[in-house]
Amino acid sequence: MNSSYPRWADFPDRILDVGFVGRWWVLGARMRDYDINDDEFLHLPAHLRIVGPHQLQLEANELLFDEKYKPVVLTDDQVNQALWEDQVLQKEKDQLALSQPDSLLPSEVAR
Repeated sequence: MNSSYPRWADFPDRILDVGFVGRWWVLGARMRDYDINDDEFLHLPAHLRIVGPHQLQLEANELLFDEKYKPVVLTDDQVNQALWEDQVLQKEKDQLALSQPDSLLPSEVAR
């Protein structure tokens, strides 16, 4: 008998996972809640310690995630309003700068 071939008795020990119906069953069971430290949630009231599937709102979150990659489209009125607001702010800054006394520059102090 050649020792390089695995024996049938060793076969179950050599299986890492079983893929069936679109998921990995062994890894799925082992990785469930693997990163959750339950001690972090002990201070919460009992009704907040458990999150049910109906609370996840996956579809709404996915739609919001996709929404952020869509381009922002502004109407002409919105663009004009933004330009007008920018001009008003710039005029206010200019007036504020003119109303404040000029600080003396080092060259003016020497005179």
